[in-house]
Amino acid sequence: MSMHNLISIVAEQLKVHKGKNIFLGLSAGADSWFLLFLLKNLDIPFTPLSLNFEKRVYCEWDKIQHYSKHSNTSIKSTYVSKNQMVMAFYAFTNALKIPIYNLHPVSKWILAERAQIMGADLVITGDGADQWFEAVEQCDLFPITQAAFNFHNVPLVTPFATKQLWQYPQGKQIVREYVISHLGEFDSSKTVVLYPDDDFYPLTCLQKSHLVLHEMATSP
Repeated sequence: MSMHNLISIVAEQLKVHKGKNIFLGLSAGADSWFLLFLLKNLDIPFTPLSLNFEKRVYCEWDKIQHYSKHSNTSIKSTYVSKNQMVMAFYAFTNALKIPIYNLHPVSKWILAERAQIMGADLVITGDGADQWFEAVEQCDLFPITQAAFNFHNVPLVTPFATKQLWQYPQGKQIVREYVISHLGEFDSSKTVVLYPDDDFYPLTCLQKSHLVLHEMATSP
């Protein structure tokens, strides 16, 4: 499959939503920037929305700002304080009763919540790209992300999660090459935050998740 074919497949997933109030969940990852440039090239109006975390170790805003300047892209950011992250964590676990091992699903919960408040008709994200390209069947974070958006009644559109892109390991490299062709550079390194540090809040995600599991197991 060529870059042209991959772009055509993803483009078809995007074109059907033209005319709606589209928000793009924008991280510092190549998948979301691929979607940003493709939406631009397709002349589909959209609002890029990024989370700007007070907790800097989890925040990608500096890198997003860097890319936005290089691409002359205006990004809407929404600030997330430490306390708001804590409240979102408890809201997430209480509503969905799903144990988690990192804060990625909580950020998706916040993204869905903020997009709903801003009046989004739908949110497009790059979720599922890695799993579909590599044909990973045990994709635990993907359904959790969908559940977070469903809870807030915001449709989640994931253009990479299509059968045409299943088991296509070259896809990730094509995505990066497409982004680099627009940015001239791209840093694919990521900081994985499994658990918050002690000053974030006293009860870690892991401990809370165990409590949720215990509650589910012992409740009638």
